[in-house]
Amino acid sequence: MEYLIITDHADARTRERLGIPRRAATKNAARALSRGLVRDDVAGSMRRYLDEMYHFHQTCNNIRVYCGNVYVFYYGTMITVFPLPHRFRRLATRLQQEKRRSANGEIDPAKGDSCQVH
Repeated sequence: MEYLIITDHADARTRERLGIPRRAATKNAARALSRGLVRDDVAGSMRRYLDEMYHFHQTCNNIRVYCGNVYVFYYGTMITVFPLPHRFRRLATRLQQEKRRSANGEIDPAKGDSCQVH
């Protein structure tokens, strides 16, 4: 795993919006950075939405979608996290499963996917 820094703002937003403790926030950010969907993984309106977020957060150079949330990074520093709009969640879940299958072969049915759509 590469070196990851989480800003105070990102830590507070992770705990507030995802409801996970501080220690889990670091692991979650690392997973988002390594397993999350990037702009090239999506198309259509979801891609335009990510482009819009990229231009809105001018300090970022890396936006990831992971477990129904959008993570904003600047190199190895997590800037913030916010929920993915509901209209994209089902698509994002399907694309993450496809990405995981292509990277690791088929998903073990007993293990499943660690993300839950809310």
